[in-house]
Amino acid sequence: TLTPHYDPRVEDFVVNEVLSVFKSFEEELTKAEKEANRRVEEEKRRIKEEEKKRQEDQQQQLSVNFAPEDKGKQVVESEPHPLVLK
Repeated sequence: TLTPHYDPRVEDFVVNEVLSVFKSFEEELTKAEKEANRRVEEEKRRIKEEEKKRQEDQQQQLSVNFAPEDKGKQVVESEPHPLVLK
């Protein structure tokens, strides 16, 4: 019978190539997971900053609405007209 000659060097080469491919795949997968986590954290940080800015804008708007010059106008507007009888 004709059987191919077994060469352990070929087996070692093939095994090393397969292991190299698996290792490369694992590294790429880990890299992709880290990138995905970084993007998620970046998105969370961006949303948090936007929420903080929105709250600051609301607070600023409220402080403008209740500024001292507005309080004087509100008092005048809430007082009855002097010519109106009760």
